[in-house]
Amino acid sequence: MTKTAQHTPGPWEVERIALSIPAEDHQDHILWIGDSNHTSICDLYYRDRDADGELEMWAFKNHEANANMISASPALLVALKGLRRSTFVSHPDGQKSLEKYIDLADAAIAKAESRDDG
Repeated sequence: MTKTAQHTPGPWEVERIALSIPAEDHQDHILWIGDSNHTSICDLYYRDRDADGELEMWAFKNHEANANMISASPALLVALKGLRRSTFVSHPDGQKSLEKYIDLADAAIAKAESRDDG
């Protein structure tokens, strides 16, 4: 018997938290990813300055992009499963069903790419 892994149902969201460190010239940041019930999926930690005190904007942009991709996962899964069903199952309302899942896929892709197309 094959078991399918279960994940925390979506939607997932990203919350940004900055932690000030007294007597230090940097901030540690946390990108928390979780659901609307505050169930934690994962945390991404990073520091905004390197050892020489130089601002590292690439770190913020990279971690932000990763957090958006992770938080889009449940929506991407739903959209892709729906597209798969709509593509291979013919029924009277197939075109309308396909359009619905294409819209869901577009919204999930926009979330993963940190765009607001809605």
